Amino acid sequence: MRWLRLYARSRQIFLSLPATVISGIAAAIPSWSGEQHSPDARSLVLALSAGIAVASTGLGGQDVRLDRTGSLSWAWIRAAHALGIGMAAVTVLLALQVTTETTTLLVIGRAACGLAGLAAIGAAVFGAAFAWAVPFAWCAVAYFVPPSGDRTVEIAAWMFQPADAAPSTWMSAALLVTGLVTYATAGPRPSVLAR
Repeated sequence: MRWLRLYARSRQIFLSLPATVISGIAAAIPSWSGEQHSPDARSLVLALSAGIAVASTGLGGQDVRLDRTGSLSWAWIRAAHALGIGMAAVTVLLALQVTTETTTLLVIGRAACGLAGLAAIGAAVFGAAFAWAVPFAWCAVAYFVPPSGDRTVEIAAWMFQPADAAPSTWMSAALLVTGLVTYATAGPRPSVLAR
């Protein structure tokens, strides 16, 4: 148990968790108002991406080279951490009861999987300090893609598509698997800031 606490501290989990909760609260505020309406899926996905982006900076420790000399099986730990980021962001939204609609819950779950994969890819390619940029940038660009029945648009803006859009689901799954495998095997890239 002590190892887990030390790992959480070295990965800044105790600092990123409040930011994830704040982003969830910001998304939940409309449903708490007297108007009795739930926020739309787009605003929930934005809150989700903000929570995942903040938590993704903890995908690397203070010294990546030191982590690689450890006797632990880092591949499983890395994969669990990346997946846990997405699960934590979804759990915050569910705990705040932002929605009860099944279709919205499916969109949020799909977005969490894909965004966690993007964060893991960002950590492996750019380092943990810049891992947030990949899910945040994709979400920011996809937010302004106009709705269309075109398959290319469904893939590019996969996180904002309806729950029954199969290309979006496949894209999310591909990003999750690619991110987990890449990050688990390669680990985070040493940050330029650490040199």
